[in-house]
Amino acid sequence: MSNQIRSREGPLAGVAISSDRRRWLVLAVTVVAQFMVVLDVSVVNVALPSIKHDLHFSQESLSG
Repeated sequence: MSNQIRSREGPLAGVAISSDRRRWLVLAVTVVAQFMVVLDVSVVNVALPSIKHDLHFSQESLSG
């Protein structure tokens, strides 16, 4: 049982989760979070020309 972690509190009380499964879960959460960051940056970059035109911003004010 050295490769298992047992939760003693909360909704997962008594449920054993293997360390391999936990590692994959952490990797999946990290990948999804990184994808969300990249998606956010892409959406903002696509929207910048419209923001500049609609709000009458200069190029310098967009980069700040």
